[in-house]
Amino acid sequence: MEEGRGKLSRSRARCTRPLVARLALAPALALILAAGLSCNRPDETAPPRTPVLATGDLAAVKELLAGGGGLRVVNFWAMWCQPCVTELPELVALDAAVRPRGVQVIGVSLDLAVPGDHARIETRLRDFLHQRGVSYENLLFTGNVSSLLDALDLPGSIPYTIIVAGDGTVIWRQEGATTRERIEAALAGEGE
Repeated sequence: MEEGRGKLSRSRARCTRPLVARLALAPALALILAAGLSCNRPDETAPPRTPVLATGDLAAVKELLAGGGGLRVVNFWAMWCQPCVTELPELVALDAAVRPRGVQVIGVSLDLAVPGDHARIETRLRDFLHQRGVSYENLLFTGNVSSLLDALDLPGSIPYTIIVAGDGTVIWRQEGATTRERIEAALAGEGE
């Protein structure tokens, strides 16, 4: 039995020594990593932003569309709409391209148009946006969809994208899925 314990003790000694050595180096390693991670290299991209998700009714949507800001690209969509989901990477790329120029991309989710638990849908939507790298602002519409369609003269289908000028005027509309290139052309005044 003593012989077995001796082997166990030697085995523990081998495992402990490297661990002790590693622990002694931990502060130095942490400083090296911190210095490397804090460097701002031009070829590195910034970490993705956390999706912004608010909830709001017709008044909130109207406020988004009202004047008082720069150009806004507003996309009406839902998680259950396959063309909407397919279009998301285009809007994410668009946001990255136009944000530095002061153009804001905003999503208006109509996911509550399908009956369900509001809190569960909001949680699913937040996770959905995070998983797909969507960092631009999204508003989960909580009002009556028919009143939204009537008030804003929207068609009944999604995705639906509009560009709103700084004074609140809708200057471009696209029914159905669109692309980053098409929206950028419209922003440049080249397309409708």
